[in-house]
Amino acid sequence: MKRNRSKRPATPESSMDSLGARIPAAQRLQFAAISEKRVKPQLAVHIDDIAVDKLSGAMKAKLAKCRKEGKFGWDSPLQCSGERLAGLLGESLVKGDPVDIANFAAMLHSRGISHQVIAEQALHAMLRGSRLQHLLRITQGDELRRAVRGMTAMLVNDEWAEHVSKDPDAMALEAAITELHNDLAEANEILAEDAKTITGDRG
Repeated sequence: MKRNRSKRPATPESSMDSLGARIPAAQRLQFAAISEKRVKPQLAVHIDDIAVDKLSGAMKAKLAKCRKEGKFGWDSPLQCSGERLAGLLGESLVKGDPVDIANFAAMLHSRGISHQVIAEQALHAMLRGSRLQHLLRITQGDELRRAVRGMTAMLVNDEWAEHVSKDPDAMALEAAITELHNDLAEANEILAEDAKTITGDRG
């Protein structure tokens, strides 16, 4: 008749960790080589992957914002043609926002639009955008020059009066001149009162 042998509970002295601490280094290496559980070395994240992950996060955030604003339909040829998407890519290049550029590039890539269509339509949009930006700068410059000429003429004729200009630089200049004009008028009033006090003229 077999005796029932009770299993002794594992103690710190009999654990695998304590056993590994007592066996020679050569045997530990041998055990590690035949072990089923291999420890894989952690590979360093490449800077390329970091840049892509950072950009993709910004892209998703921008697309989510656009969806909240009611913008959609880029994936439907009936609502947005490939030519239109390529044109938007060209316009975003002129504006210089890399997140917008990447989003339109992702849409074009997802739709499988040919490189030739993208190149042609994006180039046309870039040229249109460049011309419009140039005309806008000329128009803004003309507005500023007209406003400055008008202010100069009023100051020369000593007939300063506030007028509203749409150009922000002209508005800032107008505000500065108005402040100086008011300060000068206040200073003249103080000098006139002091002069009356000195001469005793209360008239």
